[in-house]
Amino acid sequence: MANFSLFLVVFLCVGLSLHANAKPSVKITKEVVNQICSKSINPSFCFNVLNSDSRTATSDLKGLGLITINDAQTNLTANQNLIKSLSSQATDPTLKKRYDECSDHYDEGLSDIQDALQSFKGGDYQAANIQTSAVFTDVDDCEQAWADPPADPSQLPSKNKDLKNLLDITLVITNLL
Repeated sequence: MANFSLFLVVFLCVGLSLHANAKPSVKITKEVVNQICSKSINPSFCFNVLNSDSRTATSDLKGLGLITINDAQTNLTANQNLIKSLSSQATDPTLKKRYDECSDHYDEGLSDIQDALQSFKGGDYQAANIQTSAVFTDVDDCEQAWADPPADPSQLPSKNKDLKNLLDITLVITNLL
């Protein structure tokens, strides 16, 4: 009888542990979008992004996380291309140096977002969250290159802000998972 009780306790503990770690597929409803966006740093941006993407309505929370990570990766690549173009066109050595510095940070960001995507696909949402936070920091580091005058005269500051807002949505989703 003692062996059976021990077996039952172990079985229940393992079962509860597996249940606690299981993440159900949550269908994306208006309530879920509200929950995500209310936790984001820019709720109006979040609502606009999620409500304007037709994939949101047919996705679950995991699918939406993949969508936002892929969108962030696309934005990172586009911003990196913009930065390289701005650097090659810059005649002011200070601007060129700052764009080159941003390019280095974006290289790190592209590596970090790839890691986040792989972690997310593998179901390691905590690692994906940490790696997405690293991308956020990479973009912040780019912005810090412009802390002193002259200000960046390009579209980059606006694009950095949009990217950080998108990364933040991904962070909220990974925290929910």
